[in-house]
Order: sequence, then structure tokens, then C-alpha cells
Amino acid sequence: MKLTYGDFIRTGYQDCANTFDVSDYRDAWRKLGKPHGSNAARRIVRAVWGDDDDAYKTWLSQADVDEILGDGLDLRSAYKAWREAWQGCAESAVKARLLEWIESDRG
Repeated sequence: MKLTYGDFIRTGYQDCANTFDVSDYRDAWRKLGKPHGSNAARRIVRAVWGDDDDAYKTWLSQADVDEILGDGLDLRSAYKAWREAWQGCAESAVKARLLEWIESDRG
């Protein structure tokens, strides 16, 4: 069966669900000055994500490059599909916890 970009979207969500550690994101929230509002979760996730070029290199080292290219997909586009899904999953999890963090910080 040929790979599609949808496969990378599914994998991105699965990888996030398997590796997401909320404490990393709470620490980032604190380091960023405890932001809140509509873009807070995205800012927090991006801060934890770090350098995208490094993340792409790590992803490439784990990807089946020959299969991806053999199925006619672009490596960078496959990575972006995976990354967007991973970050979307993380943003949802951060949004779910953000109010809790703000409330607990008020003490």
C-alpha cells in the first residue's frame, strides 16, 4: 500500500500521544512568563519543540526515506504533515491544562 501524507498525519498524532509529557510544557509556560489567551498553547508548544531544522533532521533519521520517496512523496511535505499533527495534538493537551495551571498559580 502506498504511503500518503495522511499516514504522516496519523503518525504525528500517535507519536505525540505516546511521548507527550505535560510537565515539559508547564515548565515552558512558566519560562515564557505564564502566557494565556488564544495563542498561548501554540507559543508553549513551539517553545518546547525548539529548532525546526533539528527536529527535521531527527525525523529524517527515523523515517524510511526510500519508501517515502519511492511512493512519490516529498520528504519535507511528509515531515510537515507529521509535525503539524504532532503539534496540534500537543496544543490540544496544553489547552486542556492551561486553565488548571493558571488557577493553581493563583494559589
